[in-house]
Amino acid sequence: MALVDDRLPDIAMPFDPPADRRNPYDDYARCREETPVVVRDMPGLGTIAWVYRYEDVIETLQNYERFSNSAARVFLGPALGEGLLVGYDPPEHGHLRKLVSPAFTPAALARLKEEVVRKTVVELLDEMAVAADPDLVSDLAFILPAKVISRMLGLPESDFETFRDLAMEIILIAAEPETAMKAAERLRGYLHDIMAERRKQPQEDVISSLVEAKVDGDVLSDEQIISFILTLLPAGIETTYRTLGNLCSKLLLEDMWGELVADPTLIRASIEEILRFEAPLQVVFRTVVNDTQVAGVELKAGTFVIPVLGSANHDMAANPDPGEFDLRRNGRKITTFGSGLHTCLGMFLAKQELQVVMEELVARFPSMRFATGKGVREDAQPRGLMVRSPRAIRVILGN
Repeated sequence: MALVDDRLPDIAMPFDPPADRRNPYDDYARCREETPVVVRDMPGLGTIAWVYRYEDVIETLQNYERFSNSAARVFLGPALGEGLLVGYDPPEHGHLRKLVSPAFTPAALARLKEEVVRKTVVELLDEMAVAADPDLVSDLAFILPAKVISRMLGLPESDFETFRDLAMEIILIAAEPETAMKAAERLRGYLHDIMAERRKQPQEDVISSLVEAKVDGDVLSDEQIISFILTLLPAGIETTYRTLGNLCSKLLLEDMWGELVADPTLIRASIEEILRFEAPLQVVFRTVVNDTQVAGVELKAGTFVIPVLGSANHDMAANPDPGEFDLRRNGRKITTFGSGLHTCLGMFLAKQELQVVMEELVARFPSMRFATGKGVREDAQPRGLMVRSPRAIRVILGN
C-alpha cells in the first residue's frame, strides 16, 4: 500500500486565498460580487493581490506583457532550477517549450496509452482488489501518476519507491522549501547519471527524447532538462492525483457512480466537470510588470498577483449554475490548466490517465461504494485552498 503523507491533502500557505478551507466557493462568490481584487501586504512576501472574476483571471493568465510568469521562478526556482519552463515569458518560454513539447503531444502520448498508462492502471487495480481496506487515494490516486511518469522517463522499476518518495517531498515545495530542495538535489544527481547513459545509448523514453531534442540547431542543457523533469513532479503528479480523488469522491458522495457504470461515455464529461468544479490547483502566480489596474484596483509593479482558478471556474458569467456538478453541462469554461501561452503542457497526459483509470474502475467495480465506519465520508470531502483533494476514500469494491 502506498502511503500518502499527512502533509499532502491540505497544504496551508500564507498566500492562500482568504476563504473557508472546507468550502471556499461561497467566499469566492462574495469576493467576485463585492471585492473582485483583494490586496494585502504580507510580511516577508510583499504585496499580494488575489483576483477572483473569470474575465480578470483570464487576463492575468494570458497577458504576459502586464503579468509576468517570473513569479514562478521566485517560488519554485530555488528547488526546481533556473531552467524552469513555467517561470519564463516570451521569447524564452516559446523557445524552451518547442524543445520539450514533442514528448507531450497527443500523438506521442497516444503511443503510451496502452503500453504505459493502462498497464499501470491494471497493475494497481489488481493490487487494490486484494487489499484488506482499499483506499482510492493511497492505493491508487497518488501512486498512479508517479508510476506513469517514472515509466515515461525510463527509470528502472527497482528505483520507483525512491523516486516516488523524493517526488512527494518535492511536491511539498510550497509548504516546506528546505525539504523540497534537499529532495531535488538528490534527484538531480540521480537524473544526471541517467542522462549520461541516454546520451550514450538512447531508448524509447522521455529522457532520451529530451537529450536528443533540437530546434533551429539548439539543444537543451542538462540543467534545463532536469528543471523540466523536476517540474513534472508537482505538475504531472499532483494534478492527476488530486483530480482523481476529487472525481471519485464527488461521484460517491452524490450517488452518481451508477451513472458512469450505466453510461461510460459520460466519463470524459465527468473529468471535465470535476476539473471545473473542484480544481486540484486553486491558484497560480504572476508578477505585475508595470503599474496597472485590475477591476479598477491599482496594482504597483512587482505586486504578486494570484489568479484564483477555483473562483474563475465558479463564476456565473462563465458557467451558469456553477455550484451544480452537471455531467451534461454544455460549453464549460475552465481555467484549471491555465490559458494562453502557459496552458499546461501536461494537460493531455493528465486527462489520458484520468480517462483510462475511470474506464477500468467502472468496468471492474460497478458496485463500488463507501466503506462503513466512522469518518469515512468526512475524510472523502475535499479540503484546501492552494490545492484541494480528499484525505482518503475508503471503499468496498465488490458486492
